[in-house]
Parts: sequence; structure tokens; C-alpha cells
Amino acid sequence: MEAFGLSEAQQLISFAQQDHLGEPAFWEVTRDADACAGGLSKCADITPTPYRFSKMFAAFTR
Repeated sequence: MEAFGLSEAQQLISFAQQDHLGEPAFWEVTRDADACAGGLSKCADITPTPYRFSKMFAAFTR
């Protein structure tokens, strides 16, 4: 299974800023809140820092 990680999120945000998109987003805030290092079915599978994706997307400006 391919995962959407932090580097992909940054690429999406950069693309959205460059092309003046209105609202880049992701679909699973509950996994972002948990941010555990377990399986993808239960959490984001990234270094345990809750809301890392949310904070990245919140900083988006066009």
C-alpha cells in the first residue's frame, strides 16, 4: 500500500501555492491526531507528533 507522507503533503502544498489552488486538503484527521507509529489502518504511521499534517495544511495561503 502506498502512503501519503509528510514529503508528499509538502509537495501538494507547494503545487497548490504555485498554481493558486483554493484549498488543498487531506481526508483523515483522526489518524493525524493519533500520529502513532503503528499500522496505517489505525494511524498516520509517522513520527509521533499529533496533527503534523493539519499544521502543514493550516499554514497554506494562496
